[in-house]
Amino acid sequence: LPTNRVPAPRRYSKNPEIGRDRATVRQMVAQRVKGKNLYSRSRRAKKGGKNSSRGDPRLEAQLEGQSLSGINSGRMNSNRRRSSRALQRGRLREEEELPWYSNPRKRRICYAVLAAAIGVAGIFMIAYGVSKEGEYNRAQKDDDYYYNDDFGVTDDAIAALDDEELIGDISGSSPIHANPSLTPGSDSRPKESTLPPAPTPPPALPFSPLTSSPTPPKVVVEDDELLVFLKQSYASSLEPFGDDLAERYIDKLDSEIMADKPPAEQSLQWKAYRYLLEERTDVVNDGGRKLVVTLAMDRERILQVYALNVFYNTFGWEYYTVGDSECEWPGVSCRGLGVHSKLDNVKEDDLRVVALEVSGRNGPTPYAGPVLEGELPIELMFLTDLETLDLSHNQIGGKLEKALFHWKNMKVMKLNDNRLEGDIPPALGYFSNLQKLTLHHNEFLGEVPVEICEKRESTLHFLWVDCSPMPNTNLPKVSCDEDCCTICFEGYDDDGGPETGGASPPGPGGQDTKHEVVNDALADLKTKLSDASSDKGAALMDTSSPQFRAYAWLVEDAKSVKDGPDDKYADEQLFQRYALATLYFATNGAQWSESEDWITPADECDWYGISGCEEAEDAGYTDHFITAINLKENRLEGTIPPEIFEFVPSIITFNLATNQVSGPIPKEIGMLQDIDILELAENQLTSIPAEMGQLNTIDHVFLQANNFGGQEMPAQVCQLRTEGSLTLLWADCRGDQASLLCHPACCTTCFSGSTSSLSASPGSGDKEPGGITHADSDEEVLNRLKKSAPDNGESLNNALSPQFKAYTWLVGTDPTNDAKLSDILLLQRYAMATLYFGLAGHGWAEKDGWLSEKSACEWDLVEKCNNVGMVTELLLYSNNLVGRIPAEITHIRMLELLDLTDNELYGTIPTEFGWFEDLEILRLGGNLLTGNIPSELGNLSTLHELYLHVNE
Repeated sequence: LPTNRVPAPRRYSKNPEIGRDRATVRQMVAQRVKGKNLYSRSRRAKKGGKNSSRGDPRLEAQLEGQSLSGINSGRMNSNRRRSSRALQRGRLREEEELPWYSNPRKRRICYAVLAAAIGVAGIFMIAYGVSKEGEYNRAQKDDDYYYNDDFGVTDDAIAALDDEELIGDISGSSPIHANPSLTPGSDSRPKESTLPPAPTPPPALPFSPLTSSPTPPKVVVEDDELLVFLKQSYASSLEPFGDDLAERYIDKLDSEIMADKPPAEQSLQWKAYRYLLEERTDVVNDGGRKLVVTLAMDRERILQVYALNVFYNTFGWEYYTVGDSECEWPGVSCRGLGVHSKLDNVKEDDLRVVALEVSGRNGPTPYAGPVLEGELPIELMFLTDLETLDLSHNQIGGKLEKALFHWKNMKVMKLNDNRLEGDIPPALGYFSNLQKLTLHHNEFLGEVPVEICEKRESTLHFLWVDCSPMPNTNLPKVSCDEDCCTICFEGYDDDGGPETGGASPPGPGGQDTKHEVVNDALADLKTKLSDASSDKGAALMDTSSPQFRAYAWLVEDAKSVKDGPDDKYADEQLFQRYALATLYFATNGAQWSESEDWITPADECDWYGISGCEEAEDAGYTDHFITAINLKENRLEGTIPPEIFEFVPSIITFNLATNQVSGPIPKEIGMLQDIDILELAENQLTSIPAEMGQLNTIDHVFLQANNFGGQEMPAQVCQLRTEGSLTLLWADCRGDQASLLCHPACCTTCFSGSTSSLSASPGSGDKEPGGITHADSDEEVLNRLKKSAPDNGESLNNALSPQFKAYTWLVGTDPTNDAKLSDILLLQRYAMATLYFGLAGHGWAEKDGWLSEKSACEWDLVEKCNNVGMVTELLLYSNNLVGRIPAEITHIRMLELLDLTDNELYGTIPTEFGWFEDLEILRLGGNLLTGNIPSELGNLSTLHELYLHVNE
């Protein structure tokens, strides 16, 4: 207490025996009340105050345990009671002034409140845990496999587990590190399950003196999300085929069995799971090291990565490690969701595997890989978007499991030249899009199922089976109805030879056995095609060539109406269909982005990308002459077959730009009689034939962004620039990296190999063309056009745009162009050329004079001009215009009448139409225009008539 505290008002009488020392009296009373000894002194005595008892011999004797004598006991008792009450009142006042941590009463209250709060929190946590346990129990009912781990064991036992580093669970859940801090009191009872019982657990760990039982309890931990997903995928996919099959594959993912095995004895399925969990960083969110694993990748894509990993490991093929993207793995082709998706604009999770081509025919290659020997893994069923499966010319054996066939989009399945055995599965007939099925040179027996034969009436054009009689038995290995199999082969003998019959196919590159095209038994059509071909039918001798496949299809196609090809098609049309089919098979048509009606009985003029057919009656039948093939940006991959030029000489426009067409341009291109536009830019072509110099009608040739390897432009082609009709010739002839040597007098526009090569930007177009047009090397005209361009000149930076083509025509071939030409007339000619290139001018019904040296007023369908040479009426109705209306049309500034009725114009109406100052009549009806009608049309103050009917 403070030393200056006012003393109590009561005074004590003087007594020589006890003195007047108030502190001494208070101390004695307090000590007697509290039951303490006399060694505790008052604070005043400790501080040495003036009333301190220090030095008093009588008090010191009392402190040593001596009794006080001469004290009046009656008075002492009375004083003691009064002092005790006073002391109590004083202590209470003192305690009220103390902070809580020094006040015992306040401390007790705080402790009581804190204990109550802890109790409430404990009750809440117990309730929360009970609710979560209910959720876990409900989730556990979907799986009877539970996680067990051993805790509280000896150091020796822990060390024994360290060899494996991670402890797995019974169901194969994500391995976790052992946690020795957990006690043996954990609940190890398995939760209820509706699935089959879990396998017998392995022996318990050794007895530990730290535990009360020789068998330590287990801790139940649920499967991680990845493993649950894989097991559920097996269960759902294999459920129609029996529980035993699904259970057999789920057991291959049992971690209690697999984790303790050496890697050589672990299942391929377990290895694929570990690959996804540990080696991939894009499949799960935490890399598999935490107890809770959540999926980061699209589930369908996880399955296709998992399936391909199992496939490669099945055949001991380690090439799958070339990258994380399965689309880069050998033999794999991918496509984005939606047929029009481009790979460079598609998210990785939207990529789907559409082709697996690992044929061993030509031995190990970056795409073919090693010869595959073993049985097909059932995990291929997870590649549900597969369209092409080529496993031909390998050593694949075993039976075809019917559970494999989950391929709803399958078009081409090539399983020939393997060791497959047993019956041909009827499930192969359930593929609604199947076009080709080759099963010959295997060990199949029995007969072709009726389900497959029924597909021959719809989409199945090729069915090749070992259905020819064997020379030694005169019986076929597989029986097939006459109208079912398209080609029947003899089987191989035991030595892999073609002569004596048997079952064993040869290795890669083995010799074909004798075969017979069922509906061309006398080879009449084959002979006709061979005689007309420049190679005299050499390609038709190879059953794997696109020419043979086209021939086999044509036999069935021609028979679909009458008894033979001669009864359906005249020779010219027969050859034309054969050439188109050869192009389809040579460029992997099954993987095209668009292939509507191709390889069907439909008229070839209705096939996707074919246009400009002209009908003429001659000798009592109708011939269809194709004039345009436009398959730009359509995922063509392969070579250009010479038959397309041999048998379709009427082609005017041939456009295969922005694909992956490789190899040389066939020399047969010189046989085209009416070719006008040749677009082969952005491919992987390797050489230009001198025969291109025979194309006397050619006007535009686009060859940039190819791999010509430093070849010099043939002099015969350059001669077309000086003496012939060739006006535009584009190539990679600029700079040190030029892939083609071309004189400026020959090539009108040269591109840099570094900016336009396909290897730098495959199939994407050149947004920065990197080209120089020799007639405008200072880019004076280009800058004048960009200054007035509606899009600030962005279209003029795209080498494949109609605007850039119009510019190169304007400066390279238009003799009316010079630096003194007024901007308004220059822009008008540029706009007219942009209309021609942008709306497929090569296919217009009337186009005389367009892109000629004549004045624009003399071009077809220009109805009227004013006295300064400006077009005022342009009538392009019903003229086969196809495309989007280019905004550059507004450069025809003085238009009064514009008629674009009844064409195939799509897209929106350009808002720039509001810039016309004199337009009186605008006719846009009968097209495919979409979107909103632009409000800018309200700026046309002179407009009298507006037709927008029959649009979308």
